[in-house]
Amino acid sequence: MSEIKGFKRILVAYDGSDHSKKALEYACMLAKITNGEVLVVHVIDLSRVAVSVSGVTIDIENQLKRYSEELLNKAKELALSK
Repeated sequence: MSEIKGFKRILVAYDGSDHSKKALEYACMLAKITNGEVLVVHVIDLSRVAVSVSGVTIDIENQLKRYSEELLNKAKELALSK
């Protein structure tokens, strides 16, 4: 297949949903055709994370960061399998 010019970097928002998995698969296919690279991003809005029980703040920020790392590792595995 000949190389198509124009897509050197493809940015994919990834949240683990079926739609984001399909978007990642499509991005990987485009990257192969164009000899480009895929960049995956996952965003956590920490400004909305404030949990308090009886005046004690629960630290879920680190849990969310670990979850994001796991999610991005799964995205990497998916991308490498394509």
